[in-house]
Amino acid sequence: MDDLGELSQDDIDSLLNSNATDQDDPIDADDLDDDMELISQDDIDSLMNDSADPDVDLEDIEEDDIGELSQDDIDSLMNPSSDEDPTNDEVDDDDIGELSQNDIDGLLAESRALDIDLSFWDITTKYTTDSPCPWPFERAFISSDKKVVPCCMIGNPDIYSFGTLGDFNEIWNSGQYEEFRRAHLSGNIPQVCKYCYEGEGE
Repeated sequence: MDDLGELSQDDIDSLLNSNATDQDDPIDADDLDDDMELISQDDIDSLMNDSADPDVDLEDIEEDDIGELSQDDIDSLMNPSSDEDPTNDEVDDDDIGELSQNDIDGLLAESRALDIDLSFWDITTKYTTDSPCPWPFERAFISSDKKVVPCCMIGNPDIYSFGTLGDFNEIWNSGQYEEFRRAHLSGNIPQVCKYCYEGEGE
């Protein structure tokens, strides 16, 4: 680059004016200032190769050239659409407050207005071996794929199931169900049920 002469203002004006009206007329090298050397093909190739390449190899970037990300930067990248409604997966348990009676009354009133059957199960106390869970003796939960599950608290047949619904009486009176009931009566609470019993699931 040191071999190139500097353009004077006259040179610049001449270049701009000489072809302003006729873009198809090439610039004649003889019209340029005699002090300016022509750019060779080697010079052009060198300039092209030294220019910024959009396909930069990440391996060529040194760590010192990269600034550190702050926690705010990371949070912004992880949550680019923070203004949108969060999904259930994005809601932290600590962000969910307990429902007050006013909240419950409001939700019940709204559900009635929309003709939706809504109910709340308020567990204030847990079961004991002296007062066992009534589910095994009174009712069962049927999943959407017709699996018979001990209760709605379990709800997932992949966790526990008495089998696929065919003849419900056959399942209800099966040896597996009878053994499940005896476990509750004897105090040998099944592992899947211990959370609902005092002193079992802590």
